[in-house]
Amino acid sequence: MFTRKTTSIIITILSLIIVSAMVYGAVKKQESDSEKYKGWKTYRNEKYGYELRYPPQLRLKAQPKQKTEESSFIYLELLNSAQPVYWQIQSYFNQDKIRLDDLAKKAGTIVPSGNKTIEVIKINNVEARKVTLDSYPSDMNLDDSNYIVDNTYNITTIYIVKNNMVYTLSCRNKKGKTQYNCASFSQMLKTFKFISK
Repeated sequence: MFTRKTTSIIITILSLIIVSAMVYGAVKKQESDSEKYKGWKTYRNEKYGYELRYPPQLRLKAQPKQKTEESSFIYLELLNSAQPVYWQIQSYFNQDKIRLDDLAKKAGTIVPSGNKTIEVIKINNVEARKVTLDSYPSDMNLDDSNYIVDNTYNITTIYIVKNNMVYTLSCRNKKGKTQYNCASFSQMLKTFKFISK
């Protein structure tokens, strides 16, 4: 039978082992993340209060500012490539106070689309909606049986509503002959975070 003192010592040793293992795991995860994002660049938007990291082979381009609305629109493209990579980030003032669920439901209603799914997710502890859908070409060429397949995009869009702002992060992957890599999109989403303005 253990004495009270012996039991106390055993509990203290076990506690130290558990805490040490947790600290070691956290350090290892940090090292792993820093290796995963080694050489990546950081885009920081002070006005709209967010930042994210992106691979060095991509270049950010900003759309000219619209005079009619408070918004920011950027996209990423591959360096040394005539083909754009369809990654887009848009932020704009939520003038109509649109709710997150309503934004997700509205996605894909302007152009012909199908295979739509909506998921509730979190991006760095902020609630979001992930909408995935197929966007069909608006000028469907019925004479060419491969036209629809070759010109359909699979689009993944993340919607976030925060502080009277709407943030959308999108990736388009062409389903036909030309494929665009959306694998880095998931990695970039893990680095997206809000910053103090």
